[in-house]
Amino acid sequence: MSSHLSLPIRLPFEERERHARLDTLTTAVANTLIERYWTPEHLTEIDDYSYQAWKYFDEDEAFADVDLYLPSRYKRCVMQKVGETLRSHADKREAFQSIQSVLPDHKILRIDTRRIKERLWDSEEYIKSGYVDLLIGQLLLRPSRSLP
Repeated sequence: MSSHLSLPIRLPFEERERHARLDTLTTAVANTLIERYWTPEHLTEIDDYSYQAWKYFDEDEAFADVDLYLPSRYKRCVMQKVGETLRSHADKREAFQSIQSVLPDHKILRIDTRRIKERLWDSEEYIKSGYVDLLIGQLLLRPSRSLP
């Protein structure tokens, strides 16, 4: 299944201004929704929600600040992409919380990555391997880190 909302099309030159306005509106609406729902409670709830991401949101509440008529299909598309973004972050947050227990107390060196991965694979929790590699890579690039 494709994650694209629509097929790419080439817009005529004379439609560039209308497209720019739609792009600006979509970015503003999506960013507003992300800011509103980017809380630990919502991240946990949407991650546990087993239906399509757009169904998690209350459409009237989500678009209460928008004083324009927006078609429901447009709203669903925006809510779906925002929901997917929140779910992705929730997965990464969960992976980071899971990985913290196996991290050494000192700066992570490249030699530590193999030991970290082995300890993760031996643990009971399932973490997507791509997230593990991403997190370890980010920690390797950081000059120092402090755990809470």
